[in-house]
Amino acid sequence: MNTEPTLLHVIYLRSNGILVSKKQYSDWREIQDEYEDYMASLEFSSGQELIEFLRIDWKEDETKWPFSSSQIMTFMNSNEQILRQRLST
Repeated sequence: MNTEPTLLHVIYLRSNGILVSKKQYSDWREIQDEYEDYMASLEFSSGQELIEFLRIDWKEDETKWPFSSSQIMTFMNSNEQILRQRLST
């Protein structure tokens, strides 16, 4: 069981968007209430954990990732709460 706090939520939207949020939610229903086109979300305890997920899920080719590792780490060190990206179709 993971006891680390969730620091990041990756949120998939029906409008073909994906975003990373630092906002803390109590559960996925709260995210669904915030985003009308919510489809799914994943939780990560660090930027590095998200990068590892992308490396596995999107393969080793970082050019195909929705966010580069440098974008994620810059976001983690910023005051920004949301990192957005539109997925190509």
